[in-house]
Amino acid sequence: MFDLGLDWVKQLQEHSPTLAIVFGSGMRGWHADWKKLGQTNQDPVKDNHPDFLPGHEGTITLGGYKDQKFLVCHGRVHAYEGYKKDQICGTIAQLCSWGIGKVLLFNATGSLDSRFSPGELVAATHIWDATGPLWNIKDGNVPWRETQWHARFPNGAMGVRHGRYVMVLGPSYETAAEVQALGRLGAQVVGMSSVNELIEGRTLGMEVDLVSVIANLATGLSANPLTHEEVCRTMEETETEIMRVAHQWLNWDTP
Repeated sequence: MFDLGLDWVKQLQEHSPTLAIVFGSGMRGWHADWKKLGQTNQDPVKDNHPDFLPGHEGTITLGGYKDQKFLVCHGRVHAYEGYKKDQICGTIAQLCSWGIGKVLLFNATGSLDSRFSPGELVAATHIWDATGPLWNIKDGNVPWRETQWHARFPNGAMGVRHGRYVMVLGPSYETAAEVQALGRLGAQVVGMSSVNELIEGRTLGMEVDLVSVIANLATGLSANPLTHEEVCRTMEETETEIMRVAHQWLNWDTP
């Protein structure tokens, strides 16, 4: 499933990384203090080597900072591209098999709450998979799941805001009516990824957290049409802040 050359395997054995970061759409950054020690390719379909969407590099880089060793994944695949759940979660499963115990996911998202502005970073305190029929709502109950963010980090940690994240199927952006409905059901941030990865990681015994980067205001809250180019542009403009949070997370438990 992955480009496991001999050099890459030897590097993993030598450095034994225990932390990983997964960057989403348009996030190409690398912190100035991190050292690159090696790199391989993500490959969600064996022997297929697909082209990742624009803004998703499809790489995994072994990094180092002082005594800390970690992996950085740039890009992911999505259900709306035709990938199945096991393929979407393939990177998480592979990270677990390599000994990674803690993962921080980043994704590019839209704001359903006018109090959350483009460029802000929002830690998910609750998640909802709304990719199924009727948004997976059964008997009037919205299937919100609480994350472990509050249990692991105090209020104000890393300077991020807190919010409730809903994942929809995509690839089209939500209509104004859908935005209103999702907001009334408690969602504040919307995207098209990450919930499956978070749940899979927790099932495998990993600590997985999600920070959403607000790329735009959802339909009905913004006077401008929504485009993928706008998402990538906002991610580029927010790169310094994304790298700051990623770096602080890597070193959160380091004395």
